[in-house]
Parts: sequence; structure tokens; C-alpha cells
Amino acid sequence: MNDLSYISNHLQTATQIDITIFSREGKLVHSTARNKLSEKDYSLLFEYFFSLYVEKNHPFLHEESESFLYFLFEDQTKNFYVVGATTISRDALMGISQLRDKLSLSKNLAVHFESSFSGLTSNLSLIYYTITRKILTETDLLLDSSLSPEYSMIPLTQINEYRLSSSTEEDMEHYSYLFEQHFLSEIQKGNVDYIKNKNDDSFVKPRTSGKLAFSEMKQLEYQTVSLIVLVTRAAIRGGMSASEAYRLSELYLQKLSQSTSTLKMVEISNVVQEDFVLRVKEAKENGKNQSYAEQVKAYIWNNIFKQDLTVKNIAETLNINISYLSRKFKEETGQTMSQFIMESKLTAASEMLQYSVRSLIEITEVLNFSSQSYFSQLFKQHFKLTPTQYRKQYQIIDNN
Repeated sequence: MNDLSYISNHLQTATQIDITIFSREGKLVHSTARNKLSEKDYSLLFEYFFSLYVEKNHPFLHEESESFLYFLFEDQTKNFYVVGATTISRDALMGISQLRDKLSLSKNLAVHFESSFSGLTSNLSLIYYTITRKILTETDLLLDSSLSPEYSMIPLTQINEYRLSSSTEEDMEHYSYLFEQHFLSEIQKGNVDYIKNKNDDSFVKPRTSGKLAFSEMKQLEYQTVSLIVLVTRAAIRGGMSASEAYRLSELYLQKLSQSTSTLKMVEISNVVQEDFVLRVKEAKENGKNQSYAEQVKAYIWNNIFKQDLTVKNIAETLNINISYLSRKFKEETGQTMSQFIMESKLTAASEMLQYSVRSLIEITEVLNFSSQSYFSQLFKQHFKLTPTQYRKQYQIIDNN
């Protein structure tokens, strides 16, 4: 699982809005969609939405069939994002087939229903900020989109009135980038002293005395989510076990979701920095070179959602003879690589049951099990509980 896949999968879990990523040439990079499309369908989607995007060449909301919204934007590397479909009208859900027929798609796209426009724009702003590190206000989304009366008649008083001036935002972005690169490099080095003695905690605080784009608490939440994601990636690059890093990030994201004050959010951000950098330092001290088993485990956890996650592909990627790698892995772990792949998928499924509201069929599909019944059978063998029983007993988030 690469960085984009990791980030977009977590954002989809948090917002329940599908994210499809294309290269600027139209190649599918990743999709969180539960309702997977064919290669031809994705090509048609790209051609349609990218032609709309190039007319504006900046982030905007596109309304389709006077009901469905798609958020279109590019990141710094020119990957193109289609976020949606979303709607605030339950009546509109019956009309999703119009886009399918219009583009000659083989199946319908999934639609996320949001109870309020402000809730929808908050989710879209979170997605955009986490991926690009740039702020996009609700006002920006409304004023630069041609929406039907159902959306455009929403009083502007309901939209955040605070906006940064272009010069202030440019200064903040430049400072943010320089600080962020130095900060992450120290995490990757395992420089515990730098993190503990760092007085500049502006990474998780508003960096300007001007008016803010969101309330202080909402902005800190967005910044802390980004901090956790970026620090996790830096720690893995620094040698921390990928499985340990991802599990730790899940823990801190869950704590953040339960925070009720800005002080608690700042406290979490500081603990995240110190915890990860200490673990990177320990990983470097415990061994300069990863064993074969550690390399395999890191690859599996980084690519847990890949459809072709097989022993053969792992050996080819690591450029190690498959028989030799399989033997060394068994010697070091007592398991076969196939057993560890399945165990890792079941662990990932258990975490989704705990920390998300994804359905069993969605978990089955995203982890590439052949069927829901087969997934449930394996899950019960491993955890001694059915997936439904496990979720009922261990789920942390509130899905109401």
C-alpha cells in the first residue's frame, strides 16, 4: 500500500466519500470505491471529469444531473482526484443511473449521502487539506461552483466567513513547507533530542495572526490528522515496522476523534511526535538492516489492499528467489508467507470492524476475499468470533 492509497483509504473511512485518483495521463492510480469499475469505465470517467476540470484548472465542485456533487482537484504532483458522488438529497439517490447512462458505464457509482451541506463541505475540505496541505474554505467551494437552487440558496451566513488573504496564505504555505520538510527529516533520522527540545510547535497551531479559514478547533483537527499521517510515513522510511506504524497511527487517529478541546489535540500531536521518533530510534539501534522476514512483513502491510498480494509478487518485488525467501521467512517466523498474508488481512479486517463503519461486504471486497462467507469463515477460525460478534464486542466508534 503506497502513501496515496494509505491516505485515501483512511479519508474514505473517515468521510465515507469515495476517492478516485488518476495520473494526468489518465491512468488509474487508486480508487477507494466499494463498487469497483472496469478499466474502460475508469477511462470514461477520467475523460469526462478531466475535460471539465481543465476548463477551470483549479479545485471546484461539479454538479451532475442537478443532484450529485463531484469534487475535482489536482495535487502538487499533478495527480487528478475525483471525489464523490455525494448528495444532500435522499430523493436524488434514485437518479444515479443517469450518469451511468450518460457515460455508458457498466455499473452505477456509489453515492454518499450527507445530511447537511456544511457537513459535506467540511469533509471535502478535510480531504483536500490532508492531500495538498492547502486550505479551501466553504465559501471558496460555493462561490466558484455553478450549483442548482438546492445548493446555491443555502445562506452564506451558514458558510464560514473567515478567509485568509492570498498573501498571508502564500507566506503560511511557504513557511509550512520548509518547516515540515525539516521536521519530518528529523523524525526519519530518529532524532529524539530535536523533537523533545523543539520549541516551535507551529506545525499544529495557526501560523498567522490573521483570520482563520475554520474555527480553531476544526483547523487543529485537520492539522493533527495530517501530522499523524505524515509522521507515520516518515517513521516507516526511518526503519520503523510498517505494521507497528500503521497500528500506532490508528490508535492516535481514534484518540483524536474523541478529543473535545484544542488543548487535548495539541497534547496528542506532541505525544505522536515523541512516540514515533523514539520508536524510529529504537528500530535503528536494534538493527541496521532488516531481516528477510521484516522486509516481507513491511511489504505486506504496505500493500495489504492490493489484489495481487501473492508470494510470487513479493519475491519478484524484493528481487529474491522465491524458494529461498519462503524458506528464510519460515525459519525466522515459524509461518509460511501465505499464512502471514492471510493473518495480516484478518488483522486489517478486525481493525476496520473496530474503527470504521464499513459493511462486511465492503471489507470483503477491499481486502480481496473471494466471498463474504469465506471471509467470515476464516475470521471466526482466527478470532473465535464472527465479524458481526467481533464488531459488537470491540467497536470503538459510534456508528449512529
